[in-house]
Amino acid sequence: MGGERYNKTNYTDWIFSIWGSREYSFFDLIRYGKASGFSAGNIIFDPDFNNIDFFKQIPEVKVPVFFISGAYDYNTPWELVEKYNAMLQAPKKEFIKYEKSGHSPVFEEPERFNKEIIRIYDSIKNK
Repeated sequence: MGGERYNKTNYTDWIFSIWGSREYSFFDLIRYGKASGFSAGNIIFDPDFNNIDFFKQIPEVKVPVFFISGAYDYNTPWELVEKYNAMLQAPKKEFIKYEKSGHSPVFEEPERFNKEIIRIYDSIKNK
């Protein structure tokens, strides 16, 4: 169905961006793949996780919440995230939609993502 990535069909660019960066080594790339597979496998097959109804079970939190959603994310549709954000009670909350992203705005729109994280951090620390 797609939705993992906006306008892409493989992960070659991610692999090369990690492999070619100064911050990560080849072994970090291997660790990332293993950790991602482990996390996804345990979440997908955990019946408790798959039966959480956030709308009913988590109507309120006591911390600031920021939802970042990709417009082309079919794994976690932005419409659902926006609806949850609207009903959630939190001291501060914000829904942020990325128009050129699927499930991973951090990789798909990294410049904007980094700016948003700094903005969010600044908005919280100044409270």
